Amino acid sequence: MTLPKITRRWVFPSLDGPSSLKLESIELVPPGPNQIVVKMVAWSLNYRDIALSQGLNPVPLPLPYVPLSDGAGVVAAVGERVKNLRPGDKVFSVFKPAWRSGRQRREFGVSNLAGSDVPGILSEYIVLGEEYWTLMPRNLTFVEASTLTVAGVTAWNALYGLSDHQLRPGQSILTEGTGGVSIFSLQFAKAGGAKVIATTSSTRKAEVLSALGADHIINYKEVTEWADAVKSATPGNKGVDLVVEVVGGNTMTQAMKTVKSDGLVTIVGFIAGLAEQQPSIVDMFFNIATFRSIHCGSLEHYSQMVAAIEQHDIKPHVDRVFWFEDVPAAYNYMIEQNYVGKIYSEIQRLEGQLTRKNPPDMITGVESSMEGEIPVVKSKPWTDTRAGGSDSCTPGVRTEIAFTMISQTCHLK
Repeated sequence: MTLPKITRRWVFPSLDGPSSLKLESIELVPPGPNQIVVKMVAWSLNYRDIALSQGLNPVPLPLPYVPLSDGAGVVAAVGERVKNLRPGDKVFSVFKPAWRSGRQRREFGVSNLAGSDVPGILSEYIVLGEEYWTLMPRNLTFVEASTLTVAGVTAWNALYGLSDHQLRPGQSILTEGTGGVSIFSLQFAKAGGAKVIATTSSTRKAEVLSALGADHIINYKEVTEWADAVKSATPGNKGVDLVVEVVGGNTMTQAMKTVKSDGLVTIVGFIAGLAEQQPSIVDMFFNIATFRSIHCGSLEHYSQMVAAIEQHDIKPHVDRVFWFEDVPAAYNYMIEQNYVGKIYSEIQRLEGQLTRKNPPDMITGVESSMEGEIPVVKSKPWTDTRAGGSDSCTPGVRTEIAFTMISQTCHLK
């Protein structure tokens, strides 16, 4: 693949939210001895990206700041000392490459993608050390693989990362809402033979959870004190074996009441914010359970997750797709919290003819050289003319392509 001299990237000249995003062109430098050049195809958004865009980072970020840690693409060139990857390999990004295995340690966070020391990957071409990339699952498209870097591996770690509390077949878990970590937790748990009790806020989202295999769904807007409802859905009303806690505040207070004696509560984040009243140490004490906080996962977790995705043919749930030029709109869509699953951005340059009747490469999973300009259709529905279509929705029709996301009721195949 011939490398261009110039590449485009999105940056935050100031951390004032999505409105401050700027698309700029820069020189593409050749890779160093241990670096690779990746031609990016798709990216994915996390709550972390929203927080960082608003300056909510404990360590100051360098400006201009290049955002996003999650993405997938094709290796375009490699440095002379690169050992494990070669041009043409399909890869997705690794968030915390210093964490190879074992328990997490604070120093592993120094080399996080899109942090204070390492730039993000929201660029058409990106040059980084090979340790920041790993091979995609063979059954996934670029869009699907772009979801795994943070949300996917965090969910895997939440369920299977603690050796003496790994989720087992027949056990039960509680998931909260329909964000990326919660959806992945549901999918990984079902693949492992566990029962999933899920909370959500709407009938529309409940339908998605049901389609993904949730065994019991509780609308927390209709059942405000839902802890008892969760316990009543477990054998003997004893509670769930594991809680994947992503919200914090009052939600976490209730979630703690749902876990059984000697169960596990894995704390992943605080979507509700830290201003809300949080549970106390006393609350945790009387639960007689294990409480654990995690920040993403190790290289060993990535390897285990990829193997499980391939073995069980797990397909990440994609909510909507935005084109590369529409990144600010993707940020705003996530801020509105109307999505289910993951939000993605996909690049506009793909091999072949992209029209409203010919789906782009990262949807079909066809090998691409990623070269050449093609027209971009923004915020328009398009039709897959192959027999039966390529998704689990209306045959022959895919809805609303716009940065990589796809209609909340669709799976990418």
